Amino acid sequence: MAKRGKKKVGLPVVLSRIFDPIIEIPLILAGVVFVAMVNGMRWRFLTLLLFLDAVLPSLAFFYLIKTGKAGGWDVRNIEARKLLFTFALFCNAAGVGMAYLINRHPFAEILLTFWILGLIYVAVTYVWKISVHMGVNSTLASVGVVLLGKEWVWLFAVPLLVAWARIKTKNHDMLQVAIGGIIPVIVVPVLFNLLGVV
Repeated sequence: MAKRGKKKVGLPVVLSRIFDPIIEIPLILAGVVFVAMVNGMRWRFLTLLLFLDAVLPSLAFFYLIKTGKAGGWDVRNIEARKLLFTFALFCNAAGVGMAYLINRHPFAEILLTFWILGLIYVAVTYVWKISVHMGVNSTLASVGVVLLGKEWVWLFAVPLLVAWARIKTKNHDMLQVAIGGIIPVIVVPVLFNLLGVV
C-alpha cells in the first residue's frame, strides 16, 4: 500500500496565514499598547483594552475551532462567522467607550474608526461573504498612508498579495476581495478627517 504524502502547503496558504486577522489584530494592538504606554497612557486602561479587543475575540475564535463549529481556520461556517464577528464588535465597542470615558484623544477616534469599519464588515457578513483578510490589511495600509504620507502607498502591495492568496485558496472570489479591500480606502480617510484624527 502506497504511503500518502503530506499535503503541499503553497505560497497562497502561507500568505493567508502570515496576513491573517487572528494573528495581525492582537499583534497590532499589542504594538499600539506598547507605544501608548511609552507615551504615558495608563497601563491599566491599555491592558484592559488589549484584553477586550484582542484576547476575548481570540478566545472565542479558538473555542469555535476547538469545538469544530468554525468549519476550519478560515471560519467557513457562516453562522459561526456571524457569531464571532458580532462578539468581537461588542468587545471593541467596550474599548471605544472606555477610551472616550477617560478622554484619550485622538486614540479614541482611531478606535472608533476601526469599530465603524468592523460594523460595516459585520453587517455585510450577515447578507454576503466579504473578505475580512482584505479588510484588515487594506485598513492597515490606508491608515499608514493617511498618517505617514503618500510615499507609503507601497503598503498596498500587502493587500494585493492577500487578495491573490485568498482567491487562489478558493476562500473568496474576485468581488469579495475587491469590496473587502476598497471599503477601508474610502472609510479611513473620510472618518479620520471627520473625527479630527488628521
